[in-house]
Amino acid sequence: MTQIQKVIRSHWRKIGAGLLGFLFIASTAYYGWQVYGIDGNSPVQLIVYAFSTQEEVFTQGIFPAFEQSWESTTDTDLIIKGVFGPSGTLAGQINLGAPADVAIFSNENHINWLKIGHLIEDDVQPLFFGTSPVVIVTRPGNPAGIEDFSDLSQPDLILLHADPSSSGAGEWSLIAVYGNIYLETGDESASLKQLQEIWHNVKLMAPSARATLTLFELGAGDALITYEQDALLAQDRGVALDVVVPSPTILTQPAAVAINENITRSEQDAAQAFLDFLSSTQGQAIFAHYHLRPAWRSRWVTITMVVFSFKVISCSSIPCAEIGSSAEVGSSHNKISGSTARARAKHNRCCCPVESAEAGALRRSLTSSHKPAVLK
Repeated sequence: MTQIQKVIRSHWRKIGAGLLGFLFIASTAYYGWQVYGIDGNSPVQLIVYAFSTQEEVFTQGIFPAFEQSWESTTDTDLIIKGVFGPSGTLAGQINLGAPADVAIFSNENHINWLKIGHLIEDDVQPLFFGTSPVVIVTRPGNPAGIEDFSDLSQPDLILLHADPSSSGAGEWSLIAVYGNIYLETGDESASLKQLQEIWHNVKLMAPSARATLTLFELGAGDALITYEQDALLAQDRGVALDVVVPSPTILTQPAAVAINENITRSEQDAAQAFLDFLSSTQGQAIFAHYHLRPAWRSRWVTITMVVFSFKVISCSSIPCAEIGSSAEVGSSHNKISGSTARARAKHNRCCCPVESAEAGALRRSLTSSHKPAVLK
């Protein structure tokens, strides 16, 4: 090999080493920007997934108020993007890779799904920021004379229902109907009978509580079971309906959690501050304005939520409507079968409002038989 060839080879080796070094530095910087969000010129972004009935309170109240609070405190721009849909469907989407930084679910069970998917740690405790009773919505003047859950079994009544396979409201509704008898008597047979009779009148289901209420607004059905909050929000929008509070009924409890696996380093402080804001005085005042009973007016009790065994009508005989946001598209509507589910108990949380004119009087507290406090 000549001296000139040796010089040329040495030169190209130096160029190659330089290129490799540059590529290593560039890839490391790109990885840092993507994973840790290192970009001093970009605003912090949070993506919040929330169950359907929370769209107004978050987009009109919580998001703008928190953005203003964050930017005035940190002098950093913040962008919040919200996705709304059935609670169970959102939990499934997040487990499949949806980029949620914070999740607002209708019940704690859907947070447990994320723990199973290893998106959050097993010891993470959700934030419970409010409560809403399960109520019955009827046509104006209540022409069917509905006063309690038992009245929903009357012949020829057309009942709308959120799909329990995708909607937390659908799950809460079934528990409320069953618990209406069980919490008073402890009689499983009578509770099951009432549930079966009422379920026989379910003629149309939608994937979420909000989609079900939309069907009602469009003229479908005689009644539906939903959250007090969503019924009162509908009245605020001018929807003609009556609200019946059954005696007893149960109190639902939404829950929020940060999705650790999805949060970048630059988003960590904002995500935690967002959760803190939900339980702050300002956040609770916003929730109260949108008819969610504030968490600070409640005391928490641990209950055993009875998951009953019953034969339900096959979904193939109940039309399932697709209405609402894109988050609802693709939700499953065919998981309810005619098979009998075995009864089992699982621990959950419920809340009961303290004595107040606004929240209603507390009628019963937790007993040794693990029955939750209820509203009468």
